[in-house]
Amino acid sequence: MTRKRLIAWHITLGRLASWLMILWALSGVAMILEPIATRWLDPDFPRLGPVAVDPAVFLEPPSRLLELREPVASITMRQFGARAWYEIRHLDGRVAGMDARTGADASPFLTTAELSEKLTGQLGGSRWKLASKPELRKTCDDHYRKDELPVYRVPLEGPGRVVLYCSPRDGSVVKISTLWSRLFRWLGLGLHTWNAQYLKERHDGPRLGKSGSSHRVAIGSKIMATPLTAHKIMSQLARRPSVMCQAI
Repeated sequence: MTRKRLIAWHITLGRLASWLMILWALSGVAMILEPIATRWLDPDFPRLGPVAVDPAVFLEPPSRLLELREPVASITMRQFGARAWYEIRHLDGRVAGMDARTGADASPFLTTAELSEKLTGQLGGSRWKLASKPELRKTCDDHYRKDELPVYRVPLEGPGRVVLYCSPRDGSVVKISTLWSRLFRWLGLGLHTWNAQYLKERHDGPRLGKSGSSHRVAIGSKIMATPLTAHKIMSQLARRPSVMCQAI
């Protein structure tokens, strides 16, 4: 009776593990096919470039640029409409702005109104338009995991439920999120890696310093290692009959 019960448990656990392996394999295939599928399923989206700069506006650099005593990583000319400024990136990552005409301190980033005006003009005549004002984000979200921060998040009305992530420095699009790309991301992080919502923040470097983060990382590592553990158990169970036969 005990042997029959153990055999029944073995068969039941084997079926559950098999379904787990099949689900794991199919979700992994979905991750691999994501670039091909999104190009095929998503509608053609207009190319949105950065704001063009007219060098004639920058007649000569302000005197303050020549007097900067703190070493800088780069100085870039930026312009939108009648506003022109120098973007000064320091070695420690700080970004400052300086008016190109007066040398006064200026915002190094496009404002919400400026970015809205730029996108409205570039999307004119297309099937998309702004659904709401751009939102300046200083942290990553579920669909944006790039290094450039801050970034503008801009939801659009139109096919594909497009959400743009635009650079506040020049308005260029750094990432396009669509309904299909979000679905494939869910298949990847949700089903394939078993990455629960509270584990997604582990992909954001600045958040690792939060209290309790090490504890959640430990839990996440154990959860995400479960498929590998199941695979190891299955391989050991599959080897047992052959080992017993050799012993006989």
